Amino acid sequence: MASGLNGGEDDDGEETPSSNTGIRVKMGQGIAGRVARDGKMIAIAQAHDDSRWSDGPQVDDKSGFQTHSMLCCPVKNSKGKVVAVIQFLNKQGGGTFDDNDIKLTELLCSHVGTS
Repeated sequence: MASGLNGGEDDDGEETPSSNTGIRVKMGQGIAGRVARDGKMIAIAQAHDDSRWSDGPQVDDKSGFQTHSMLCCPVKNSKGKVVAVIQFLNKQGGGTFDDNDIKLTELLCSHVGTS
């Protein structure tokens, strides 16, 4: 699942509309919004036990999806500005995201952001 920021700036500083059709959140709202605001990855082993995920249970209830673990990473452009957030939910096979997952996600986000 990818989360997009509403609009942004291109490399020349011009405002651009967001063409992302994924879930959109406000800066600072929920986990993805915090990652976008702070520019730092967040890994959560048990989402329902994490106070930062305050609106998550309502989202799960509405969607019918059950979130357990979460890995959320900022996507930064070549100038270091956060332009998007990539969020992975529920590690395949169960369990929590490990150091290898984190390294791979950081690598992916760095390539996506500078492409």
